Amino acid sequence: LADERMGHNLNVLRENVGGLLVKLSQGHVRKKAQMIFLLNNYHHVVQTHHEQNLSKEPDAKYFQELLAQQQHAFVEEELRESYGSLVEFVKVAEPLLQKCKQEGADPKIKMDLNAMGNIASEFNKDWKNGIKRINQSVLCFFSNFINGMDILKKLLTQLLLYYTRFQDIVKTVYSGGDPPFAKEIVPVHSIIYEIKKYSRTF
Repeated sequence: LADERMGHNLNVLRENVGGLLVKLSQGHVRKKAQMIFLLNNYHHVVQTHHEQNLSKEPDAKYFQELLAQQQHAFVEEELRESYGSLVEFVKVAEPLLQKCKQEGADPKIKMDLNAMGNIASEFNKDWKNGIKRINQSVLCFFSNFINGMDILKKLLTQLLLYYTRFQDIVKTVYSGGDPPFAKEIVPVHSIIYEIKKYSRTF
C-alpha cells in the first residue's frame, strides 16, 4: 500500500512538473519560442535522469516522450519557415496522387504543374542557404551540444525526406519522361553531401 501511494505521489509530481514547464513556456509570446523553452528544459530533465542512471524509470520515459513530441513539432515549424512551399505541396500532393491512382485518373490533369515547377526552381536556388539558416538557428537556440546535434540531425533528415518525396511525386506525374524543369531538380546525393558537412561541423 505504501509503494502504491508513493507511486501515485510520484506520478502527480511528474505531471505537475510537466504542467509547470508548459505554463512557464507560455510566458513567451511566439509559439516557436515556447517550443525552444520546452525543448531545452525537457532535455535538461532527460539528461539529468541519464547522468543518474535512471533513464529507464517511468519519470525519465515520460519526459523522453515529451521531448520527442516537441522535437517533431519544432522540426516541422522550422522547415515550414525555410521550405514552406515544398512541405505544403508534398502534404497536399501525396493524397491527391493516391486518389488519382484509386480512380484511374491522370495525375497531370489533377496536379498543379506550375506550382510543382516553381517549387523545383525555388529549391534549386535557395536550398543551400536554407540549410545554412537552419544550422544557424540551431546554434542560436540550443547551447547544449547533445540536444542541438540531435535536433539538427532530425531537421536535416526530415528536409531530405520531404525533398525525396517531392521527387517521387514528380516521377509519378511525369512517368512518361522528364519534366520540363528537370534541370532544376537537385540530386539527392548533393543534399546528403551538404548535410554531412553541417553535421560534422556543429
